[in-house]
Amino acid sequence: MNKIIIFILFLIPILQFVNGFSDNDDIVVLYLEAPLFFQKFGTLLADINAFHSGLGFYSLNSNETFQVDFVAVPGVLESILPNRIENGEIIWNTSGKVQFSDTIDNSGYWSSMKEIMIINNQIFETFLCWAQNYNETLSYYQLFDVLNRDTDELLVKSVVCNDFVWAGFNSLYNLGGNYINQSIVASRDIVTLYTRQSIEYVQDGSTNPEIIAFYEAMLKISLPSNQTINSLIQEISELFKGNFYLYVNGDYYNVTLDSSPFSFAYSETPLPKGERDLSNITLLEACYHDQSSSNDIKNGKNGIGGGWIFIIILVSFTTVYMVGGILINKFKNNKSGLDLIPNKDSWSGLGNLISDGIGFIKSKATGSTSGENGYSRL
Repeated sequence: MNKIIIFILFLIPILQFVNGFSDNDDIVVLYLEAPLFFQKFGTLLADINAFHSGLGFYSLNSNETFQVDFVAVPGVLESILPNRIENGEIIWNTSGKVQFSDTIDNSGYWSSMKEIMIINNQIFETFLCWAQNYNETLSYYQLFDVLNRDTDELLVKSVVCNDFVWAGFNSLYNLGGNYINQSIVASRDIVTLYTRQSIEYVQDGSTNPEIIAFYEAMLKISLPSNQTINSLIQEISELFKGNFYLYVNGDYYNVTLDSSPFSFAYSETPLPKGERDLSNITLLEACYHDQSSSNDIKNGKNGIGGGWIFIIILVSFTTVYMVGGILINKFKNNKSGLDLIPNKDSWSGLGNLISDGIGFIKSKATGSTSGENGYSRL
């Protein structure tokens, strides 16, 4: 009997691990926002509504939650300034990472949780596969859009938390997600550098003397707590006479800044709409799906649900336990017949334990306190 109890205790963490959204769940997608930088830099970004953003998911059926967001590692500042300049080379310590959490942070970190759309578990699983592809493909963090002010051509695209969130909205919508209502809107931060010229790729930028001089001066710029981000960019622009060397995932670009070089906007940004089409989703490779309907798209990478994982583990463990026990009893203990069954006495009493358990549940449901299979109050 002790072995059965140990076996059940062994299964408890497995049951907790596989617990999550079920196939029949209706899942609400949340747009999460949290204030950025205020505690670290005082009023530096407080006047321009700088937010970190992410996606939350919660089940209307089970109240299970999940959280996904894209972060700069170790931080946003490290994506703008190098770690150090050493032996004539610029050294960076920056990357971007998609974070997955099996619960939404309810500590007060998120200041806003806005309901955007409703999806099912099949869409959610395919989204997780897409998010992992995003994580592996866009593994860097780049703060700035670079825009030609004359032509409105986007020369360099940012890779920040908001870009991940809007790409996530696009994936969820085209996979079959339905908006809470048709008038739903959402706002995001966009940081833009302006130029009126084409940008120039700089070969071997990390050892280029001009770029080294640029970032040496950047590292010397002070960040007083009462300085605004606009004045900081203006100081940089004046210091380098409009030449800005932008670092993007190992590459360097020479951007000739406009006379008004910078903007930080927090404004409503269109959500995806129109005809749904899986071809509108980038980075969906290896996420195999059945396209028989927009709400019946399965994720091949995560196609086995938690329940099936538990059953497979349970059957495998039981098989190994029974076969191993029978072999030991036969060849080592010289037993035969029903005595070959490991812990036969314990298993023979399992039926009574199940019956007692059913009786106990029934007594709780009916309000009975005693009976053939019930338990009396103490």
